[in-house]
Amino acid sequence: MTVFRNSSAVPLSGKAHVFPVDYEAEVSQRLVDASHDNDLKSACECLGDPFVDVNFVGTVCLKSKKTEIVVQGESAHEVRVEYEEFKTQVTTLFLAAHSGNLTLVRKLLGYGANVNQKLFRGYATTAAVREGHLEILEVLIKGGASQQACEEALLEASYLGRARPAEMLMGSDLIRPQAAVHALVSACCRGFVHVVDTLIKCGVDADATDRALLQSCRPSLYTNVHCNALVAAVVSRQISVVRLLLQAGVRTDIKVSLGGWSWDVSTGEEFRVGAGLAEAYSVTWCAVEYFEASGAILRLLLQHLSPNIPHFGRTLIHHAILCNNERAVDVLLNCGADVEVPIKTTTSKTDCPIHLASRLGLPAVLQRLINDGCDVNSQTGSGETALMICARYKHQECLKILAADGADFGLINSSGHGASSIAESARWALGFRQAVLDVIRSGKDVQSSNTSIFSPLMFVTRANDVEALKKLIEGADVDLDAR
Repeated sequence: MTVFRNSSAVPLSGKAHVFPVDYEAEVSQRLVDASHDNDLKSACECLGDPFVDVNFVGTVCLKSKKTEIVVQGESAHEVRVEYEEFKTQVTTLFLAAHSGNLTLVRKLLGYGANVNQKLFRGYATTAAVREGHLEILEVLIKGGASQQACEEALLEASYLGRARPAEMLMGSDLIRPQAAVHALVSACCRGFVHVVDTLIKCGVDADATDRALLQSCRPSLYTNVHCNALVAAVVSRQISVVRLLLQAGVRTDIKVSLGGWSWDVSTGEEFRVGAGLAEAYSVTWCAVEYFEASGAILRLLLQHLSPNIPHFGRTLIHHAILCNNERAVDVLLNCGADVEVPIKTTTSKTDCPIHLASRLGLPAVLQRLINDGCDVNSQTGSGETALMICARYKHQECLKILAADGADFGLINSSGHGASSIAESARWALGFRQAVLDVIRSGKDVQSSNTSIFSPLMFVTRANDVEALKKLIEGADVDLDAR
């Protein structure tokens, strides 16, 4: 309805100006404002006007919740809930559901308010879930909420960790299976174990996959991937959710493409390809690469899967070493990982875990392997020991650890070279000498089964190090007349 309003000011011509006014829009906006102010009396007065439109979309400054996933390194992701205030278009029913005014919601539905009108911040059902108004949500569902309105409200419940609204929406029989799976995966990413439990009890397929945004800062990951609830919980480091899913009997024989490392199965050479670009691997491999700080998730998974199942010629212990994760190595060894298992290529068997750690220069990992009883003198297919590998790749700290733990300097590879000669050919004779002298000075015995290849006495004498010579004589039976 359009009416005309006279201007209060009279122009020089003596004639009054007349402006058209959309009375229907004006009274409808008053209704929106009354609902925004939670003023039931004014709202009822507006509803009594025959020209009011209960589905009118007006503009208000709305204060509403928003959620954000905060990535916490190797700890569980957290959900930050904040209020933001911004101008947006809303309906009276949306505002009543948002503010929790049950009486006004019932009146508006009685006057024909559209429960399925979608706005920028969702449906009225979304607003009710967001603010935790269960009675209003129930009224809206019974008032004719559509499938889309209920599914969006369910997703909102999974974002905010609201289990009771999720149960109510699942009981409406308006939620399609894929929408329920999407809500389940979202809740797993956020660690809302009660929502996950509710959805599983309501019959959601926990083994089904959905496209979800997975995030991590160590290693770096921010990508949408097809995954199931278990993978989402593992990447998000949600221990309680992983435990619940395993107790519910979810499948563990799944593969997912989230790895950042690839390797040539012919040569064993590794390549850093970036997260999500490597070949699909098992969920336990995912738990190693996206390791949770306490190791609880990996331990839970290893109760269902062996740590020694090969993947393109490697096992979990190799992958943990490749990822330079000493704590993952510790968990794997405590759960029965084979410390001597070699990497298998298409032509031969190459590095054992100790060789891989030595080649990559990981002293902490190397020490953990030695503490678990690995053979410090085991040899690769070409006859190289961990000591020789350290000399070739110039890893001084690793060489010191091996020497202090009894590695044999007298062994040779298939080409007839020992650790000392390999260091010289790698132009690292000075670093090699310093490392060995440091070990001798610390009072440790340097072992050599073949003094013609390496003699600790001759080595110290040539280095002209008196202190090391004294320690050598004090600490072992040394034949000073040996040649």
